[in-house]
Amino acid sequence: MIICHTHRFIFVRTLKPAGTSLEVALAHACGPDDVIARIVPREPALHAMPQIDFGNATIVQPRTGEKQVIRQHSALRRAITVFGGTIRDYRIITSARNPWDKLISSFYWKLHQTPAQMLEPGQAPEDLVGEAAQRAFRRFILSPIKDPCEAFDMYAQDWMPLIDHLVRFEALEEDLIGVASTLALPNTVRLSKERSKSGLRPKAQNIQVSYDDELDAAVRRRFAREIAWFGYTGPTAQAPPYVPPAELDTWKDAAFQQASKRAP
Repeated sequence: MIICHTHRFIFVRTLKPAGTSLEVALAHACGPDDVIARIVPREPALHAMPQIDFGNATIVQPRTGEKQVIRQHSALRRAITVFGGTIRDYRIITSARNPWDKLISSFYWKLHQTPAQMLEPGQAPEDLVGEAAQRAFRRFILSPIKDPCEAFDMYAQDWMPLIDHLVRFEALEEDLIGVASTLALPNTVRLSKERSKSGLRPKAQNIQVSYDDELDAAVRRRFAREIAWFGYTGPTAQAPPYVPPAELDTWKDAAFQQASKRAP
């Protein structure tokens, strides 16, 4: 997460829609008093920026002395609770990705990082090839456990997104340029040419997964709100440019009022 007081925006970083790349790009708009949560694992490009003070992500409430930490994947409500009405007019930015593609990316990431979650009893990681990989993918998609990439609640209140700007994974550069222009950010806000995280999706032809009708229906249930608001209509669909709902200011006011009741 970034809370940029200099240019009055908040970036809510979700999982799997190029969040690290966007955080590094938007960090170029930040000064020494802005809040940038530390990325774990360490992101060299971000840590090499001398203007960034990661200590700013720990905020001490002046009235109570309580310490509150803004983390890399903190939800918008966390920022509202910590800073209250002082950030009411900040523009909210986040990113999104086709839900079907996002879940495949999450599956391959877990296959690379935590394969034990995908295994059947007695199965070894090297066994997850061919049909075994598809069976593991089915267990993953049909699992009742919420996946971290299901992120709508990080920037929304119930069914209502509280965002002003959406950067689409399939239009990263175009949308980031649009955000930078609208917010009058410095021209140093741009994507790095080294942003790709290669190697997580296996290149071997025997590790391929796909959606059937049952899995497709499960994705539509799990991501119904993203599909409704952003226009990802199917596994290969791209979203149209995001237009904030007319009721956005009303919804933001309600979110800030609720958060103020929880603030220390």
